[in-house]
Amino acid sequence: MQHAFETTLRSAPWAIILGTDCPALEVSDLQQSIDAMRNGIDAVAGPAFDGGYYLLGLCRTSASLFQEMPWGTENVWEITRNRMEQLGWNTATTTWHHDLDRPEDLEHVPNLPDFLHNTHKQHEKQKKPA
Repeated sequence: MQHAFETTLRSAPWAIILGTDCPALEVSDLQQSIDAMRNGIDAVAGPAFDGGYYLLGLCRTSASLFQEMPWGTENVWEITRNRMEQLGWNTATTTWHHDLDRPEDLEHVPNLPDFLHNTHKQHEKQKKPA
């Protein structure tokens, strides 16, 4: 992400990266993020309930946002937010959503086809010792 932001911000005033694992993402979430960036916010994030984020928008970047980050843990968003505060950046957040990182996250997708719910349940059965 750091490289993507550094590269993009050389030729654009801001950039937004969003994950492809957030089925609840709405156009309004993206529009809110775009509006925040256009209005001069330094950073906008879409926090995920698992402690990460599904969207990050920046008008500047700092290596400190991404270095020594415990990716995949419940602390990513909190650490990122604290680092942005330490940098003195003005920040905004969009709606909190669930993203899909693990099979058990499928329970947060209400309109998921039955065969995918069944796949998740089968996976859980295989993990349990006999």
